[in-house]
Amino acid sequence: MFWMVASLIGGVAFGFARRGSLSNLGRMVLRGTWMVWAGLGLQIVAFSRIGAAWPEWGRTVAHLGSYCFLAWFGWVNQRAPGLRIFVMGMVANILVIGANGGYMPVSAQALHRAGLDRVAEQLQKAEAANNSVLMGPSTHLKWLGDVFALPKGFPLANVFSVGDVLMGFALLLLISQGMVGRGWLGKKRQRARRS
Repeated sequence: MFWMVASLIGGVAFGFARRGSLSNLGRMVLRGTWMVWAGLGLQIVAFSRIGAAWPEWGRTVAHLGSYCFLAWFGWVNQRAPGLRIFVMGMVANILVIGANGGYMPVSAQALHRAGLDRVAEQLQKAEAANNSVLMGPSTHLKWLGDVFALPKGFPLANVFSVGDVLMGFALLLLISQGMVGRGWLGKKRQRARRS
């Protein structure tokens, strides 16, 4: 979830650059935040020692389910800045993961550019590691996989997908807009403002 950390940092920095305040984020009303925790929790468990004891189909369902929870959260909050883009990113990742047996395909070249040669070697030996599998001739929807890289030498150097880019941009937009007081206030608070 390197894209999430980068987007949080970028969103806060951009929000401050626009003379925003972190206190304004407290005014945002987002529904179903439990879906975010459920999605992240499912993914952590699926690729932990607990998930390792599950049958492969169980890990696949949990992995896809985690993205479905996050997409659902984006959908119910689609009026919030950037969350429609967030849903598009989630759908892109769900498609590529679903098309490749529940794993995110990753490019060996992207891993090399990010300085993650050990990960590439691990994927070559084990076929799959955590939620990733190395791209090969039988990989479907390659262009939606982890084909981009933040090069070695940069903080948080890692690989990422089109879906990650969309979700990262959406999160950056949500935070920066919220910090300048242009976040989604939700129906209850909008009614309170008018009265």
